[in-house]
Amino acid sequence: MEKKHQQRLQQAFGDVLRNRKIMVLFIPDNYCYMDPELVELLKDAVNALLPPSPTPPIVADPAARRHADENYND
Repeated sequence: MEKKHQQRLQQAFGDVLRNRKIMVLFIPDNYCYMDPELVELLKDAVNALLPPSPTPPIVADPAARRHADENYND
């Protein structure tokens, strides 16, 4: 999101967003949907802002998921 997107959100949803912090990541809006480079930029930016998660991450890789399921069924 760029600064202009933050301003649009505040104009459209000002009442809902009042007293809430909107983080602008300053990632240019010149990537295609789900561009791998964009996804990595977003992950890095968001991970730097969020506290560590107390739960393990969800396994998205199908092969790893099958392996996890096999171990669970033992």
